[in-house]
Amino acid sequence: MNLKTAGLLSSFISSAIAYVVAVVVSGYIQAWFSKKLGDDTAERHGFLSLNPMIHIDVIGFIVFIWTGYIGWGTIVPINPQNFSGKYKQLEFALVHFSRPLANLFCAFIVLFMTVVFFGGLTLPIPQPHLVATMTPLANALKLILAKTALLNISFAAYSVLMSLVYMVLPWFARKTTASWMFSDVLFLIVMFFALIAFWEPLMHIFWMIIMGLEIMVWKIWSGLLSLFGLMKLYR
Repeated sequence: MNLKTAGLLSSFISSAIAYVVAVVVSGYIQAWFSKKLGDDTAERHGFLSLNPMIHIDVIGFIVFIWTGYIGWGTIVPINPQNFSGKYKQLEFALVHFSRPLANLFCAFIVLFMTVVFFGGLTLPIPQPHLVATMTPLANALKLILAKTALLNISFAAYSVLMSLVYMVLPWFARKTTASWMFSDVLFLIVMFFALIAFWEPLMHIFWMIIMGLEIMVWKIWSGLLSLFGLMKLYR
């Protein structure tokens, strides 16, 4: 196996792992929120599970492998009729936005690991870290963590847009002669090409977010180490 093939295989495997982590964590948490707020639709369809086969969307995965940054998991079914009470619209919105929040939480955990073990991905000044020697295994792990962090932030942005779309679609369909399904397809096509067209500035923003999160993570981590007198681990 030549270096080019090995590099492509490594990139594919790390991307696949990052994709599975992103869609499983976010899909499960969204299903959990939906159940807790009164809608058991996702649970009845098997989404309250960590089984990757439930959350992987074949087309979404293919698009992700093709583009390297745009993709999606299986849409968690939500029935707005199951939310009742005074704040049912808020509960409906919380369930929708729990998915991008889950992606951001996952990105934070992954970045915490990169800071602790590898000194971060984007920090301008290399920080002390636990892994002193970058072996092939360590490099592979860092690549997986880097892609997982970036992909979760990317999916969070995409999920926010899609959540807004699915909350607006019923209103849009009622206000026009277009059917709900036609509106659905139209919005998805527009959003997909808009993301491709503006992806470079979005990627810059995502990396700035990662840098900001890493700085925050390092301050928290170094503060905890100093509090317990463990900074000597890095010396």
